[in-house]
Amino acid sequence: MKLGSGIKLLSGLAALLLLLSAVPVVAEPDETAAAQDAVRGDILPSADGETPEYTLMAQDGGLSLYADRTTEDFFGTFKVVSAATGYTWYSNPPAADEDEVAKGKTKMELFSNLVVSYADPEVKRMDTIPSRTGSVNKNGASMRLVENGFEVIYDFPEDGFTVPLRVELTDGDLRVSINFAAVREYGANRIYHIRLLPYFGAVNGDEEGYAFVPEGSGALMDFGNGKTSYKSYSERVYGQDINIQIQQQQERRQAIRLPVFGLKTANDAFAAIIEEGDALASIEAAVAGKGTGYNMAAAGFQVRSTDTYRFGDTASSLSQSAVVYADGPIDNRRVAMRYVFLSGEEATYAGMAGAYRRYLQKNGVLGDPVDGELPFYMELLGGVVKETTFLGFPTSAVTPMTTFAQAQELIGRLDAQSVGGITVKYTNWSKDLLWQRIADDAAADGKLGGSGGLKKLLAAAEDLGAQVFLDTDYTAVARFSGLSNAYNSAAKTISDTAATTGVYKIDTFYRDKNLPPQYLLSLGKMKTAAAKYRADYSKRYANPYISLGRLGNVLYADYTDIADNRQTAAAAQAEVAAGFREDGSAVMVSGGNAYMLGAASHILDMPQAGGYDLFDRSVPFYQIVLHGYVHYAAGAFNLSEDVRIDFLRAVETGASPHYTWYAGEAKELVGTAYAGLYSGSADYWMETAAGQYAELSALNEKVGGCAILRHECLADGVYAVTYDNGVTVVVNYGSEAVQTAYGAVDGLGYRIAEGGK
Repeated sequence: MKLGSGIKLLSGLAALLLLLSAVPVVAEPDETAAAQDAVRGDILPSADGETPEYTLMAQDGGLSLYADRTTEDFFGTFKVVSAATGYTWYSNPPAADEDEVAKGKTKMELFSNLVVSYADPEVKRMDTIPSRTGSVNKNGASMRLVENGFEVIYDFPEDGFTVPLRVELTDGDLRVSINFAAVREYGANRIYHIRLLPYFGAVNGDEEGYAFVPEGSGALMDFGNGKTSYKSYSERVYGQDINIQIQQQQERRQAIRLPVFGLKTANDAFAAIIEEGDALASIEAAVAGKGTGYNMAAAGFQVRSTDTYRFGDTASSLSQSAVVYADGPIDNRRVAMRYVFLSGEEATYAGMAGAYRRYLQKNGVLGDPVDGELPFYMELLGGVVKETTFLGFPTSAVTPMTTFAQAQELIGRLDAQSVGGITVKYTNWSKDLLWQRIADDAAADGKLGGSGGLKKLLAAAEDLGAQVFLDTDYTAVARFSGLSNAYNSAAKTISDTAATTGVYKIDTFYRDKNLPPQYLLSLGKMKTAAAKYRADYSKRYANPYISLGRLGNVLYADYTDIADNRQTAAAAQAEVAAGFREDGSAVMVSGGNAYMLGAASHILDMPQAGGYDLFDRSVPFYQIVLHGYVHYAAGAFNLSEDVRIDFLRAVETGASPHYTWYAGEAKELVGTAYAGLYSGSADYWMETAAGQYAELSALNEKVGGCAILRHECLADGVYAVTYDNGVTVVVNYGSEAVQTAYGAVDGLGYRIAEGGK
């Protein structure tokens, strides 16, 4: 059955609900031997249900896990105690009853390990129910022991579903998970979203500390910052799904690239790593006084996708809309979170980053440290397709912006200026890319110099020690050729139509209505086209350098098959990247979503700031995780609003210089998606770029291949970064010189201190 075949659309002035088909009942997982001694069946109420009664359930790695398995009101709540510090992390705030801010359902969420959102087709509505209200208070919860922990089976008898939550200690960490193969939907209701441990570790407004979220490079929200007038934070991991109806990209708010968040108290902290279901997840955070009296950070999971469609004249107040939900079972979903507990000097955002780095290393995502020459990233625009006329008839033609011969000249000029590590990302160089067709072959465009010109460029680059990453893309196309057509090759929307996305302006982020929409490629077509391209590329060019366009930068679900979702899509993108890596190619990606880190050698357009008004400051969490293990750069310096500030950020984060250039004239870009690239003249920037590279290369000689241990704010606009070899880099973003423990630092300058000096 196609995904859209079970969908009924209900229109109205307000968003209404889609009928959902039944999900088969799935038996609970087999009990282990350890589970035979478990508490099962009816809840055993205590004489006093006003406070939890904790029983030791497991111990591991200096942690003790306690759970309430008897108290009527607090059944299933738990706590984790650290032997090292004595600090206790509660699944639910122990003083929640005293919270005067939280009201109604929100109050019940403070006592709940799950908050389930579901669709009710019988009465054409959607609702949200906390586990305390819908399960525990209805005598619907039971518990069983599992190895090193327990499982609470939350049955919601009035809502018609059962959700098992597993809680266990493993490798010295806390792990919580839901296997949706064991979820039962035995009534008409269908689950579409679950918040998991929404108030784990929540801290009241009187305590010191902060919440960390990975928006952009990373952002901190200080406890009790008083910003209760702002909307609580909730954003999808890996950014919004472009397979939905949107009018404006939210790129002013940077995407979440890493599935990790955290909370810090005075001397203790945790890093919460989303191990499974990361592409389904959203990370949320709220300051005390906003809904509750607690500062919190947590994750929720969209296990069934939704979309909103509008009908009629969208400019009219009489337009109608409808909410649609993805049909089909969810038994292929799994979600899991790992809480890593930190204390002392590690109880910081840098310590959280270090914990996540070690996690990636342990799981084989990050390999050995990378050392050697600092890359200089030169992104070159090959050509653009523009509308023109021929014999009075409208047509389209390629306008060269940087031919292969001109690219060769630019590499030579950089080399002559003593710029090393020249690393080229060459975009819009092939026939398929220029004409926005499915990139299943690697034929070079004749207007840029053809196959012969490209081979000369690659040979010249190799002689100079430069690397040319030829760009390709498997996310969206505007044209189809041969027997390919939109419906067969495009991803599907929830309602089983060909999925499209608009082209968005670089400067305003609004959709450019003058440019045609692009079709999103289906996951199957993405993989088959990449396989054909790999075979053709290896025959044509002896060049082991590949750039993967928007893979690793955008993520969308494909509903061609009922099992497809964002998690499947993330795996498909990672599979494509791994295929090139297995061919022996070095892989370059943009953005750098976490699922691409195992294959990526270079990351461009890495976020270098994060957070919006709710947060108090941005931090280079992403860079702390990856420095020394992956080469990276932020956005192009020549497209920056303040080149000096962005250069200092590169110093602070150990990033490489990055420029986007072309040899043609900017006027040729008018009317194209590249009209915002008005500052792309290599002639204007060449000398400045060479000087910046010299400075950053000198820094790289001291800290290349080293991990970042600490990142500190010494004063307003003054930051110190300490590496594991003892080198500290102090950056001053202010206009006036400052005196620090590491010596004086000029305004808009930096200082490198070795051995604390």
